[in-house]
Amino acid sequence: MQIATLLRYYPPAWRARYEDEVTDVLEQHRVSYATWFDLVRGAFDAHLDPRFSGAVGAAGRRLRRAEIAIFCAFIAFVVAGIGFQKLTEDADKAGLMQAHAAIGIGYYAVIVGAVVALLAVVAGGLPIAAIIARQALAASRRDLLAMLVVPPLLFVALVAWGAVDLRSSSTIDSASIRGLIGFFVLAAIASAAAVSLAVARTDLNDVVLGLARWASIIATAAMGLSLAGVVVWGVGLHSAAPSSFALDGGVLTSYAYVTFLRVVIVMALAVVASLVALWRAPGRDVFMAG
Repeated sequence: MQIATLLRYYPPAWRARYEDEVTDVLEQHRVSYATWFDLVRGAFDAHLDPRFSGAVGAAGRRLRRAEIAIFCAFIAFVVAGIGFQKLTEDADKAGLMQAHAAIGIGYYAVIVGAVVALLAVVAGGLPIAAIIARQALAASRRDLLAMLVVPPLLFVALVAWGAVDLRSSSTIDSASIRGLIGFFVLAAIASAAAVSLAVARTDLNDVVLGLARWASIIATAAMGLSLAGVVVWGVGLHSAAPSSFALDGGVLTSYAYVTFLRVVIVMALAVVASLVALWRAPGRDVFMAG
């Protein structure tokens, strides 16, 4: 790839101001691998800088609201996924997922969808998190910094709680499990609220939001795949071992069919919320102009 080709990946505002100057400088020096690395890193920095990538406009504000809604829907989806994982333990121990194709296919569809959705959310969220951290440090915004540390602090607290329970006893009783699940749900809600407020209070640019839009589309499709997998898994389990849905054992002592319905309903609501947010968000052409 030629230097001129690489410079085309910089924002138009940056190219109008610096492209000729940078090209002249590079023509007078030997271009090394370190030079290529600096240019690639500089392109990322330029796209994250509102001075060059363009401050967010009205369409960007609408998309930002959509991204917040989709992120909250994903958090609800993750909470429901914890319930599904607990639901599959007995079926896994009984070997039903290996013995019946529909159950196994449904289960692995859930896993694939969950992993893809997580990767998409991370890919779309990291540039936004970088901008939030940069603006928070540059402007000494303690409110933004506090919001950023809420999710990791709550995660550490959750892991510490579980570790203490396991260390104090070889098995965790029902009360401890319910406490952990309750804390996890509250931590998920608090984390989603903190991240949403941080995004709402940060000056983002259209380029980053446009990239986040594509990540949201992938995440929503992946959540839909997981939802379909849960339904296929449940139908297959009911067909192969209908008595499994009548069980009320386990540390949570809840009927399997009740847990299954809760998981399906929450996941379906999360997918619908994401689809509505995407439908109301600005189209791709808004963010590809210029």
